[in-house]
Amino acid sequence: MKVLLGALILCFSQLAGSEESLARNITIPGVNGPVVTVENGQVLLSMVAKNISFDGGARISIPKYPNSYVEISPDLESTGTIFAMNVAKEDFTNRNPGDFTPAKLPGGRPIPGVINGSLPAVAFNLSNFHDVTVYIGPKVLGFFIPAHLNIGSNIVTYKYYMGNKRVGNISVVGPDRQGKNSGVLLLLTKASLSDSALLQ
Repeated sequence: MKVLLGALILCFSQLAGSEESLARNITIPGVNGPVVTVENGQVLLSMVAKNISFDGGARISIPKYPNSYVEISPDLESTGTIFAMNVAKEDFTNRNPGDFTPAKLPGGRPIPGVINGSLPAVAFNLSNFHDVTVYIGPKVLGFFIPAHLNIGSNIVTYKYYMGNKRVGNISVVGPDRQGKNSGVLLLLTKASLSDSALLQ
């Protein structure tokens, strides 16, 4: 286990070793992505979990965000599942802070990269789809996608980039003490996405 964690950290260190590599995002075994695209006032987060398979899928509206949704569907190019979240700019730029309540990782562990371990968010679990959790708060948006990751109970966090611009953090989350709630957490800062060069 220590050897595996050491190799993972070494991989991250090598990625951070030069100016050229600063814009490269980590590669996660068993996962394609996540990928973020921004255009026409929409932010789309998507990834493929290769080891999760469903015969069907669904598009589900995000509470309090009438123009935004989460979509889960079988991947046409593999046996895995596509997880996608589409958030409209008007939904996350005109919210009252009182609309949000603190949320942690699925299972209750603190969110990495956050001082108090929780974020004000509209967080909801899609329990029929392996407890996908969506976070949309005043300053961040993101999602937690379950995946079977063999890194013990460790959580490793790294910077996430769009092109050469850092827009947030990506965390590889190992299982908790009950052997559950492992996956990938991607959190994006709204300040970076609201940059005129990214989101119009």
